[in-house]
Amino acid sequence: MCYIAEKKDSDMANKLDPMDLKQIITLHLDGLSNRKIGKTLGISRNTVNQYMAL
Repeated sequence: MCYIAEKKDSDMANKLDPMDLKQIITLHLDGLSNRKIGKTLGISRNTVNQYMAL
C-alpha cells in the first residue's frame, strides 16, 4: 500500500477530515506506530494519539 502525505493549508491545521481519520485507522491496523502515522500523514503524533484514544 502506498500513502501520500499532503501538506495541509494553515487554516486546515486544526481540522482532520474523514479521509485522514480513515488513513489513521488503516495505518494503525497495518501495524504502524502513532509516530510513523503522524509523519506519513504530515500531522502531529499527539493528534494521532488523540484520535486513536477515541
